Amino acid sequence: MAKRSKQARSGQAAMEFLMTYGWALLVVLVVIGALAYFGVLNPQSFLPKRCILGSGLSCVDSRLDTGGQFNMKFTNSLGNPIRVTNIILNDETLQNIIGTCAYGPIATPILPGENSPLITIEGCNNGVGGVEGLALGQRIKAKISIEYTDAATQFPHTQTGELIVDVEEPATLT
Repeated sequence: MAKRSKQARSGQAAMEFLMTYGWALLVVLVVIGALAYFGVLNPQSFLPKRCILGSGLSCVDSRLDTGGQFNMKFTNSLGNPIRVTNIILNDETLQNIIGTCAYGPIATPILPGENSPLITIEGCNNGVGGVEGLALGQRIKAKISIEYTDAATQFPHTQTGELIVDVEEPATLT
């Protein structure tokens, strides 16, 4: 029986090592690929829903539906009544799905410590309706700007904030 050389034995050991760990690495890559495909590794899915406004205004609640309707309420904690002149919502997602949508002035002043009336902004789907524009459960990140005038001083101000919201089914709100 012929003896195998030392070089042949170490070559076989190296090949077995590479094959064993190569298969293990391939399995790990397939699992990571499957997790990414099914959205488990999507970093946006780990962000909580939130509505944060600047100092003096606090978000009570907000929602965005598949038809492009955005609703929100906020509280005036500024100490003076305010008259809201404009609210601008501009998304930061790469798809620019909602684009920029705005809400005109609120007729009555919002007193200190009171909630705003229900604010409804229509057409926040960049002209594309339903599934093509805003998909149910989709997470949208947007900047929100509230322009207002202090009723006591008559000075105009702008508060900016951040909004992270999931797209929901349309609902009848009051």
